[in-house]
Amino acid sequence: MDFSGFLRHTGKRFFFSSEKTTKPASASDWENLAASDALAMGLKEVVSLGRKAYDVFERAGRVLFSDETSLLEQIRQEQHRFTEAAVQLVSQLDQLRSLDLTSKELRQIAELLWVTAQIRRIGLYAGDVAASVEELGDKKLSAEGEKELEQYFQTTLQMLDKALSIYEGRCFDQLRLLQQLEEQAEEQQMVLTDGYFQRMADECYEPGTVFPSVAADCARCCELAGEIACVITGRDRL
Repeated sequence: MDFSGFLRHTGKRFFFSSEKTTKPASASDWENLAASDALAMGLKEVVSLGRKAYDVFERAGRVLFSDETSLLEQIRQEQHRFTEAAVQLVSQLDQLRSLDLTSKELRQIAELLWVTAQIRRIGLYAGDVAASVEELGDKKLSAEGEKELEQYFQTTLQMLDKALSIYEGRCFDQLRLLQQLEEQAEEQQMVLTDGYFQRMADECYEPGTVFPSVAADCARCCELAGEIACVITGRDRL
């Protein structure tokens, strides 16, 4: 299935999600809330930020595989807004520590801050993918390399989407599905590596460092997806 087909399959559109978008909660929205309500809002905002990171990463990949480089500036603006929202959210979560909290609630805040940090890293890797598009310029990946990389990118998106859903709903029963996706991603990464070095041996080079850079960005995002989902278990790996 090609990349555009994957987007149709997931119900996503390139620049406008099928889901209703909302603004981040302002400082006034957090005022006078009970600790349990503030934590519930915090979880909602963290997951919303995760969806924004997913969207930016998805869009950067769309540009890479469709050559729609005229949209790069829009992706930069989207990433800038994502970064601003992340900084605001960290500040608001930090302020929750001033409430009269139990030790369990303090651990919940620490969890929210940790997941937010991982989500911010996904946003950074989305920026790296966009930068790779600029590096590629008018050059093209090999047909085989692009196909392999696109499939790996699709699996990465699936893992990110599944991880956020698992984290939001504490869906322990879905962890096995995410583990299966992780195993699929690992197999694809091996194919990518073998194919890349085989093409080098055959003197059929991929231009610049785009191929290994994007593959590495995907690998890191797959790891982050597993870590985010496993927060609900107390482990750091699937």
